Amino acid sequence: MKVQLYAVCLGKEWEWRLTIHSQTDIQYWFEQYAADAGLVLFEPFISLGQGVRLLERLKGERSFEFETDVGSTLQRFRLIAKECEIPNGNDSDMKMIRYAIWRQGMSPRIPLNATVYAKIVEACSGRSLLIEEFQQLLEAAGIDLHPEDAWLSYLQLGHLNGDLEVGNGLGIVERRDWRKGFRKMWTYRCKRCGSGEKRMFWSDCLHCGQACPYCEECLTMGRSRFCSCLFLGGRRK
Repeated sequence: MKVQLYAVCLGKEWEWRLTIHSQTDIQYWFEQYAADAGLVLFEPFISLGQGVRLLERLKGERSFEFETDVGSTLQRFRLIAKECEIPNGNDSDMKMIRYAIWRQGMSPRIPLNATVYAKIVEACSGRSLLIEEFQQLLEAAGIDLHPEDAWLSYLQLGHLNGDLEVGNGLGIVERRDWRKGFRKMWTYRCKRCGSGEKRMFWSDCLHCGQACPYCEECLTMGRSRFCSCLFLGGRRK
């Protein structure tokens, strides 16, 4: 799955985020905060796994000067993307979106149904789902979405509201090996079944454009890999 990185300003503070449906985020922040919100979207879209890795790195960086020094901000973003081994990171670009422009109809409003949203949140409660399983769940629950990609918007809204967690299938575990001079090393763990490095296998991935790990333990339930989307529903109330 492809995602987009962006930064949102609420007042004076900037916060890094990623999204599976950027129009939902734009509408959400401006409806909630109006002119107090500002967004900077980065392109191109990258795989979910790469987005998670880049997001964690960006959150650990000192604050960016989005409005006063656009050139150096973009250069710094490209450098970090390259260090995170993001393909085509040097081609990254950024776009500022302001409330006044959005109000002029820069993008069409997304008509989301509150009843449908509540049904989706309830159906996902207490579950850990890959995309295929989520779509099967919608069908079993009799939730018919139009257009066909509307589910992306509902899931992203659930994530913004804190009712759902949208993440990738594998988590990164940092460790240091004393046998190798305490050099920092990375291992992967499946967020779905908990399997560790011994059950991780690598294969070329169309979404990543490079080799990508997946969990062999989860193959019978659907392939959980570093760039696949995993939805975690909240606890039932």
